Amino acid sequence: MAKPTTAPLQPAVSLLISEVCSVDQAKSGEGDWIELWNSGPEPVDLTDWHLTDDGGFPEKWPLPSVICRPGQYLVIDDSTIKPEMSRLGISSDGETLRLFDAQGHLVDVLVIGRLRPGVTAGRIEVDRTRVAMFFADPTPGKPNSSAYATGYTSTPTISGPTGLYQTESFWLMISSATPGARIHYTLDGSVPTEKSAIYTTPIRIEKNTVVSTVAMADGLLDSDCRTATFLFVKPHTVPVVCLAGNPAHMRDVFEKGSRYYKPEYGVSVEYFEPDGQPGVAFRAGVTPKGRASLDYPQKSVTLKLRGAYGDPEVDYPFFPDSTVTIFSAITLRNGGQDLPDARLRNSFFQKLSNGLRVDSIHTRPVVLYVNGRYWGLFDLDEEQEAGYFEAYYDADEESIELIDRNDTAVMGSSKEYLKIRRDAKSWNLSDDAVFARFADRVDIDACIDYLVANIYFGNGDMLNQRFWRTTDYAIRWRPLLFDLDWSMRFNDANRNKFSLYFSPDGSLAGNESITYVDIFYGLKKNKMWRDRLVDRFIEIAYNDYDTERVLRLFDETVRQLEPEMDRQIARWGMPSSKTHWQRETIALRSALSRRRDIVLSQLKRYFGISNSDFNARVAAVKSQAEQKANQK
Repeated sequence: MAKPTTAPLQPAVSLLISEVCSVDQAKSGEGDWIELWNSGPEPVDLTDWHLTDDGGFPEKWPLPSVICRPGQYLVIDDSTIKPEMSRLGISSDGETLRLFDAQGHLVDVLVIGRLRPGVTAGRIEVDRTRVAMFFADPTPGKPNSSAYATGYTSTPTISGPTGLYQTESFWLMISSATPGARIHYTLDGSVPTEKSAIYTTPIRIEKNTVVSTVAMADGLLDSDCRTATFLFVKPHTVPVVCLAGNPAHMRDVFEKGSRYYKPEYGVSVEYFEPDGQPGVAFRAGVTPKGRASLDYPQKSVTLKLRGAYGDPEVDYPFFPDSTVTIFSAITLRNGGQDLPDARLRNSFFQKLSNGLRVDSIHTRPVVLYVNGRYWGLFDLDEEQEAGYFEAYYDADEESIELIDRNDTAVMGSSKEYLKIRRDAKSWNLSDDAVFARFADRVDIDACIDYLVANIYFGNGDMLNQRFWRTTDYAIRWRPLLFDLDWSMRFNDANRNKFSLYFSPDGSLAGNESITYVDIFYGLKKNKMWRDRLVDRFIEIAYNDYDTERVLRLFDETVRQLEPEMDRQIARWGMPSSKTHWQRETIALRSALSRRRDIVLSQLKRYFGISNSDFNARVAAVKSQAEQKANQK
């Protein structure tokens, strides 16, 4: 293809960009599309023609080698562009589309504004204006609707006290910068429609209230929904997340959701810092999260950002100890299977493991309100999905394969993972040369740290195993740390789980099904790897999992939760009482204080290490730690 010219548009060419859809309804299964219209009397051969949303990459989307007939409206989508090129993806925030002919001439330009689900941008008839109109009635493959809008009504401004917490009633005022706009509002969390109450005079706010408002004007599309939550409660000591949504939808998610039923609905999300000052607000989809823990009345949920709800991601520093600030999904976790007891295991052991050579998550305690009603204490967690891998590894979503447990592909395909499992069983991994070939595809150090984390704290929940990689093997197969609720279960300092992770026949999970640990069992055949595992186990025991550090972080976690436990227990009865929770945390702390000596003795026995050899290894680790401390 010739380089694109900087000359003006080719006036003799009749092919125009007619209509563009960048967002469809969430989870509809339908993708973006661009409609071309042949407005002239002659057919146009699209061989070697291209579309792009990147001025520096005119060849981005190659068009099919077809003839566009006179008067034809031709829809271009992922099924029509060449599969080896990038998928059709148009930002819902709006961008500039360009059409190039086979000689590289710029044929047409269309500037589209921000789009919402059910709204397309395009032209009316033969208008070659470069700025698009908006259509609330998409017509792919057909002439555009005669009803169009030139833009959006200005989003309402809500005037009232700043901050989440209120102590006195007040009058709330709502306005829109669009002259003559009609402002509709609701007080039940739902998005206002033209049938909702019309704002005419200030609204008296004197109890927990969520106000949602939309402005409408003739000739314009409805504004975005603006939501504001006000609470008349004793201030919380942790951040507060407020969700607002259709009450029926919220009942569906938070009351009916189960491991077998996970609906998703749009909600407004407001995040407030511990002092009640606004942090960030956005729209997302909310869906139940988890398996066994969804049997509890207090359910975990995931907030999924999609273009169909507003933005595909949110940029905010939810976790002060992380460098990542951009998220496409985030989870509100109820405490998992530890909810009735200490209610901190997963979040505590995840935080304790941050910095190891295995993928853990950042997490912090928050409280949740749904449509102004207190919904309890939750852990705000990073969600280990496409956005997580992109943030930490710059991994493209289409290149990721994520496998749950034995063979279930969460992302991508399980074909290569099953091959790796077969190789782990059939290859002679005791041979260092063979082992080196295996290590080219499996991250053996990530496996070591994964095993140390789970065995050190006696995690016997074999249901929760996941491996992931990128298809080009820039990232080799590596495990994820997730759902650590069974760590130090029953507050037992003597838990011994070495054989569970190295069983040649797999290990039984809590539901009596088998989880296969072929990769770990295969690695264990190699003496060099076993030595690395033992040395690393001791290193972590006296550094990341040093007893003093473990207890310090544990005490800090308990102090964060303690002021919030009374309201959590009053709302859900889980834990059953403050006394029960305190007993559980005290017992867990005691087990943690004794764990290192016990698990190191288990390590020594399992691998048959002599006392003198083991003591020498421990001395070497301590010496290295002292040298690092002196260098600082």
